[in-house]
Order: sequence, then C-alpha cells, then structure tokens
Amino acid sequence: MPVNLPGGTPLAIRFYDATTLQSATFFNAVSDLTEAWNWETAFSEAPLVLSLADSTLVWQDGSDSAFRTTIPIPEPAGLAAGAAIFMIQRRRRSSSG
Repeated sequence: MPVNLPGGTPLAIRFYDATTLQSATFFNAVSDLTEAWNWETAFSEAPLVLSLADSTLVWQDGSDSAFRTTIPIPEPAGLAAGAAIFMIQRRRRSSSG
C-alpha cells in the first residue's frame, strides 16, 4: 500500500533501547532538514543512503541525546501524537529560520 504524504515531509528514524517495541522503555528519533531526508526524495532513488555523520542532523531530544535513547516511551495513545508533534516542531523551525 503506497504512502501518500505531503511534499517536503521529512523522513525520521526512531530507535529503541530494546530489540522489540514491547520490551523497550526509551526511544529517540533523528531526522535532517536537508533535501536528502525529504520523504519523496529519499525514496525516489535506489539504494537509499542516509548518513548519521552529518552535522545537520536533528535529534528529537536535542543534540546532547545523539545516538542515545533518552525519551521514556509514552502510553500507547500518546505515541503517535508525540511523533506528529516532533515533526511539526521541526518543520516550523525550518520554515522560520
């Protein structure tokens, strides 16, 4: 089933402190506001190559949390809302600056 997202939607990678979501207690997410991490750009070319060494990365819990799971996993109802808020905040910051 294809995913239809608005143009310019950033791709983000979320990772957890366990091998299964059911046993995880913390997470973090990383994105980048450059063109390479836009949803439509990232999947228009194969293979998909993203660098976690770029200085333009944006970590959900701030740059001090890079490569660490520092955010407690919320209750299931709040999980999707938290991801949406993260993406909206990042998009607003990139638009205003």
